[in-house]
Amino acid sequence: MRYKLLFVFLILCTSCAIIPEKPITPGARFEAQEYVEKGAVLLQLEDLDGAKAAFEIAYDIAPIAAAVDGIGCVAFLKDEKNEARKLFLEAIRINPEYAESYGNLALLYESQGKLRQALSTYREAIEKNPKNYKIRNNFATFIAEYNIEGKDKALYELKKAESIASHAFISENIKILE
Repeated sequence: MRYKLLFVFLILCTSCAIIPEKPITPGARFEAQEYVEKGAVLLQLEDLDGAKAAFEIAYDIAPIAAAVDGIGCVAFLKDEKNEARKLFLEAIRINPEYAESYGNLALLYESQGKLRQALSTYREAIEKNPKNYKIRNNFATFIAEYNIEGKDKALYELKKAESIASHAFISENIKILE
């Protein structure tokens, strides 16, 4: 049984823990994060070129994982999947605790039909940040779509996501599965 469920990209507009190669000043980190937030808004508006420009400016200010991840999301949406994969892996290299990059990489693997890699990457993303409702939503829709762990497990994951944050796309996915 296949379900049409809603997926979301995982760009979060909050500051993240960074493990940089060189020290990043708090001011540069803050400024870079502002451009990541601008990029995320432009991504939601489907202005891919504008989003990419904002993420690249963020990276130029401070090489943070969120900026590289954002550029990866743009590449993914432009169907440049090999480039997107490289960028998500680079974001993980910059900050191995940045769960959003694992979540986006899992979406990429899923889109390529690499279900085992998607499953393990989703689990790793949730392990990195169990409170990320977007990752939990995407994991739930993945396991429902491919009947990996059953409808009940998918519904339970959606309930977990909803307990973290009440959002229309989570509620809609719950209605689809119930």
